[in-house]
Amino acid sequence: MRDLGGHPTRCGRHVKYNRLFRSGSLSHLDENDWQIMRTLNISVICDFRAETEQSNEPTCIPPELAIKKIALSIAPGNRQNLMQQGLSAKKSGGGEQIMHAINESLATEFTPSYRDFMRCIQQLQNQQALLFHCTVGKDRTGFAAAILLACLNVERETIEAEYALTQHYFDPHMQLEGLTQKYAALNLGEMEMKNLIPVFDTRPSYIAAALDKIDQHWGGMDAYIHEGLNINKASLNTLRNEFLDAY
Repeated sequence: MRDLGGHPTRCGRHVKYNRLFRSGSLSHLDENDWQIMRTLNISVICDFRAETEQSNEPTCIPPELAIKKIALSIAPGNRQNLMQQGLSAKKSGGGEQIMHAINESLATEFTPSYRDFMRCIQQLQNQQALLFHCTVGKDRTGFAAAILLACLNVERETIEAEYALTQHYFDPHMQLEGLTQKYAALNLGEMEMKNLIPVFDTRPSYIAAALDKIDQHWGGMDAYIHEGLNINKASLNTLRNEFLDAY
């Protein structure tokens, strides 16, 4: 889990700490972990995992915690699809190109889910915090973090650097090793393993592809925020005053 707080904005303000968190799957959390969620005042969890991911590895929030779970299902980027696409990488032009295409699709095909995500954030009150996640916590979640920071007036360079931070917490080789054990029947060879590495990596070019797609498809981030996410100027100012520190 990672706090988005502390990032500087173009106007000299900073994103507030302890309000906006990103993560990977929460299905493994124990009682102590959920108590930490309580202390962080997390009131909403947005889950970008596909429906099959959510049913196979459910997030079991203790009933005594007043945390609302919002399902915002997005299929591209789930582990099983990544495995399948990575194994076909040689024929389709390489794992890196596949990841560029996935991230580009997040900017065009799944705008309603990200619009609902931003609406959840706008509805937070009384210093409530929100956590958003997918399974791995890098692509679907990474794009959500990118557009959220963009709404908060954070520079693109900082947004891309935040995305790349996942490299420090997520080793694609270790992730792949675990998955090859889980899918042992595939009997993956050295070439297949090599092709899979890019799809489990967190390369800055992936989020750059998504941001470039926003420019191409929407005519820029401002247009995406207004037309795609349906956030007008007044609402944007309210959002910034809520989640940025004072001047």
